[in-house]
Amino acid sequence: MNAPKLIGYPGSWFAKFEGELLSCVHRERFTDEAYTEPYVKAGKGKWLKFLSAITEVRRVIVTRSVMKNGEPQRRAGYVGIYRIEDFSLNGSVMKF
Repeated sequence: MNAPKLIGYPGSWFAKFEGELLSCVHRERFTDEAYTEPYVKAGKGKWLKFLSAITEVRRVIVTRSVMKNGEPQRRAGYVGIYRIEDFSLNGSVMKF
């Protein structure tokens, strides 16, 4: 079985899978089978398109990340595509 072909772009928060742009999230932010992003700036810059894609498509690409000072900086590779459930955005904290 062949792995899915994912195409990313430097500086983008998305990658293409079968012609569809999906939001990329850091594997390093998963704990206890849940994802937590503590630094969301909803309504600003890239966040509008990023959050919209997550809530509309309900799928994300999980990536491995290069870390600096304990924080993910950039993609180092892809882990897989996952369907998300139980999306919430409370202030600057996104969970699913």
